[in-house]
Amino acid sequence: MHRLKLARLLVALLLLTGLAIDAAAQSDRLVITERPDAYVLSVPVSRLVMTIPKDGFTAGTAPRADSTASSRYFYFEDASKRLFISGWFEAQSGFRGMDEFWKGETTAWSQKKLPAPVNVTFRKIGGWDAVFYRMPQTTGISSNVRAEWVSAGTWIDLHISAISDSAEENSRQLQFRLARIQVREKTANEVSEEGVKSPSESMKLLEEGSRSYVKHDYRAAIGALCASAGAREEAGHSRQDALARID
Repeated sequence: MHRLKLARLLVALLLLTGLAIDAAAQSDRLVITERPDAYVLSVPVSRLVMTIPKDGFTAGTAPRADSTASSRYFYFEDASKRLFISGWFEAQSGFRGMDEFWKGETTAWSQKKLPAPVNVTFRKIGGWDAVFYRMPQTTGISSNVRAEWVSAGTWIDLHISAISDSAEENSRQLQFRLARIQVREKTANEVSEEGVKSPSESMKLLEEGSRSYVKHDYRAAIGALCASAGAREEAGHSRQDALARID
């Protein structure tokens, strides 16, 4: 009788833990929807939606190594024009103001022995707080803009870079691209629809374990729930292996 109670308790704990982990992982992950003329980016837990016009951009295949730990990172490129767009969705509480943000960026570059940015200018473009700058390099001119959108509990950190032989052309491209990127709050329908997601493999195993638990088949329930935990761990390892190959 005592072993039966322990089995019931174990199944209940596995089920609750699995549901919590899987739901949190799904709600915190960036979703990119490709449309004929644009990419639409959102995170279920965020109230913001960002739309990036395609204009020749494709999903990039080589994100920066320091971004790989985030499931909310995005990267697009137009290799023919040497234009790149990347960034993150984060919690608004992480943004401490433009001055502190820029100080943190330049300090990190200095610690990595990277050259100091030049021609630094701060501007307000639409809802973006932006800093434009150039990074010295041996060939070509690398022009960049870091733009921050902070509202509705979300902080979007956007980086657009352009490489060419003309600083004037780079500046025009950066301003043009940034001005065309739109950010808005989700509608009530969008918030409601995001509550319905395709079940992952681990979620399917959780459901199987739950059905076995209801039938008092605790051995089968424990097996399914342990398999669910294994599926999540294997997915994490597979992702880390893929990222290691990129690095």
